[in-house]
Parts: sequence; structure tokens; C-alpha cells
Amino acid sequence: MDLSVAQGILPQIMPSPIDASSIGLESPHHHQKAPLLPISKLTSLLASGSPVDRTRILGERLYQLVERQEPLHVAKVTGMLLEMDKSEILHLMESPETLKSKVSEASDVLRLSVDAPDHDLGFSTTD
Repeated sequence: MDLSVAQGILPQIMPSPIDASSIGLESPHHHQKAPLLPISKLTSLLASGSPVDRTRILGERLYQLVERQEPLHVAKVTGMLLEMDKSEILHLMESPETLKSKVSEASDVLRLSVDAPDHDLGFSTTD
């Protein structure tokens, strides 16, 4: 019996890297962009997926589109847009001008929220 284990000291075990591709996720260090699916293929995937799958599929597609316009805050802006109705998100994906407008609007809201001091947000700290 190993004495270190008997005394309650466990040997160090190095974690092995997980192959995220086996579960449908990409490793953040090995990020490759999948080609954009045609809307018809995307809608059929959405129709057959669970609500969680639908959000993930829309998010992955939307992320790629938003990244072209707002690479610095792509994750936050994508998250903001994913709060919209699914049909509106599909419309954004089909209409580059509408997407551009919404990304710009979300970026402005994000900038304003970062630039605004806490006391200007309309919350009172005194009664």
C-alpha cells in the first residue's frame, strides 16, 4: 500500500484534455469556424431540436455573423441578441442590414452600460 495514500495525501493526477468534439463542442484553443448553413437547413435543424439545442444552434450561427461586425464584444452582443424571439433572430440572419442595425444598437447599449456611473442608472441608494 502506498504510504502517501494511507496518510491521506493523494498522489497528484494530471488532468487529461477533454476532446470536446465528441460532444459537439469545440475547444476554445482550437476554435474553427463552421461554414454557415443555408437558412432552410438551419430551420429544419431548429424544428427537430430541443429548446436548448435551438438556442445553441442559433447562438453559434449568430456568433459568426456578429463577430464580423463586433469582434471585441461578440459574446456579449450575441447573448443580447439571443434574448430576442427566435423568428426575429432568423430574420436577422437573412437580412444583413437589419443585423447590422441590431448589432450596432446592442453595442451602443453595452457601451452606455459600461460608461454609466452607478448613480446614473436610476437606482437610489437612500430612502
